[in-house]
Amino acid sequence: MFQLLPNNKELVLETVEQNGYALQFANKKFKNNKEIVLEAVKQNGIALYSASDEFKNDRDIVLEAVAQNDAALEYASDTLKKDRDLLHEANLLKLSNSLNKPFETHKGLRRHTDLFKNQEVLAKKYEKTTSIVKIKLTEL
Repeated sequence: MFQLLPNNKELVLETVEQNGYALQFANKKFKNNKEIVLEAVKQNGIALYSASDEFKNDRDIVLEAVAQNDAALEYASDTLKKDRDLLHEANLLKLSNSLNKPFETHKGLRRHTDLFKNQEVLAKKYEKTTSIVKIKLTEL
């Protein structure tokens, strides 16, 4: 496999924090490092593709990956793909993460977090999200 990233943990960590997809160019030992893989999937859930098989079966890693990008579930172990609680937690984590960002892009619209400071708006958004999660879980 072609390797572009240096053999230096700090540099690899800094790189994947900015571009999780860069994990694919890291040395195998870094693909087996939980700290590095976790930061990579937080930045780009699809980086799970490049992680070691051990981390494709690691609930914490897969949870962060799926919360960042639903499509990352494709690269999870078969066991975790069937874990309904993981999918529910990933959706809640995704909602929590989106509410903590200063700007959120959703369907091409930029929204400032101040819109969600109103408790009523937040409660409605949470209620809608949990309803969607319940529907999706019953479809499995």
